[in-house]
Amino acid sequence: MSFMKNLDFLQNEIFDQLIIREKEILRSNSAILDFDAEGMLFKSGSFSSFVYYIEEGCLKLKKDDRDLFFILEKGNILGLDYIFNDEPVYYSAYASKGSRIVQINAHILRNFVSSNSLFLGSVYRKNSTLNKKLISSLLDYRAKNLNGAFAAFLLQYDQENSPELTRKEIGSLLGYSRENITKVVRSFIAEGIIEEDEKHIRIMDKNLLETLRKNG
Repeated sequence: MSFMKNLDFLQNEIFDQLIIREKEILRSNSAILDFDAEGMLFKSGSFSSFVYYIEEGCLKLKKDDRDLFFILEKGNILGLDYIFNDEPVYYSAYASKGSRIVQINAHILRNFVSSNSLFLGSVYRKNSTLNKKLISSLLDYRAKNLNGAFAAFLLQYDQENSPELTRKEIGSLLGYSRENITKVVRSFIAEGIIEEDEKHIRIMDKNLLETLRKNG
């Protein structure tokens, strides 16, 4: 962990409504977390004192530390909803290998929300957008058959934006078993849709994936 030496994360649009003094306070109450291996940020049932900005990598959100239900990508912020209440979190959060996460003091943000109505609006809009994305993702995957759901997953998390996931994690995310995921991977490889090298998937036929996502 190291304290912030720059203001890079403050370039995110959510912080546009903060004045210079507030940004300096926020910077001095933030720290960088670098992950050489996957690591837990907080556990389900705990109380979070921080908000997390994803500078690099992604965060995996899991129910009961096991079932992956959402992936939060670079540029997003986790924990904004807990600025407004003191309830325990209902999921566990893990940073993927290679992630760089900015840990921000939630108490400081809570003070800014109370005193800066424009910033309050920014936080509310950002949090609403994230919640809509979560719901949309869950409904989209579960409304499709196996081929359609896996195609949608591959198109969303392409080579440049691909988190390291196990078969079980992909299955949890899409609403299918690990065995189902193994089966569809083999099927897509046999049909020339994808290639796999040491469990890293490379898309070979994006047009066919688009068709499967649309019709699945």
